[in-house]
Amino acid sequence: MASIVRRGKTFYVVYRYKNKEHATKQKWEKFKTEDEALFRKREVEYYLSGGFTPPANIRTVKELLEAFVNNYGVFTWAMSTYENKRGMIKNHIVPYIGKWRIDSINAKMINDYYGHLFSINNVSGACEDDSMRRRSARITREVHKILGCAFDLA
Repeated sequence: MASIVRRGKTFYVVYRYKNKEHATKQKWEKFKTEDEALFRKREVEYYLSGGFTPPANIRTVKELLEAFVNNYGVFTWAMSTYENKRGMIKNHIVPYIGKWRIDSINAKMINDYYGHLFSINNVSGACEDDSMRRRSARITREVHKILGCAFDLA
């Protein structure tokens, strides 16, 4: 059903699936370690044994958010909302947690990230006026809404 092919220091999971037009296609997915490739191979074989097409291989928060924006945001949000949310993702989420693996995220990690977001403008007394506090609270709230929706739909 699926196999692991090693090329140099890279491992590939190779399998065949049927697309929407019922044509058979071959897919190669790249991994850095043999353990990751073995995990994905088992996942692909599970889906193929049930007659389903395996879902996209989303491993990091950045990949999840890209898929979320392309599959949900494009069809749901107005253009200004779409641009605003993409900016929030690009400026406030991906630089900090974009490389986190989806399977390793827990509530404490997210809570620590929210604390970090809330304190961004509060560095070294920069938060003297109340508008700076409101801005960091607004950013934290918007990021929470984006992440909550993305994780719910994942």
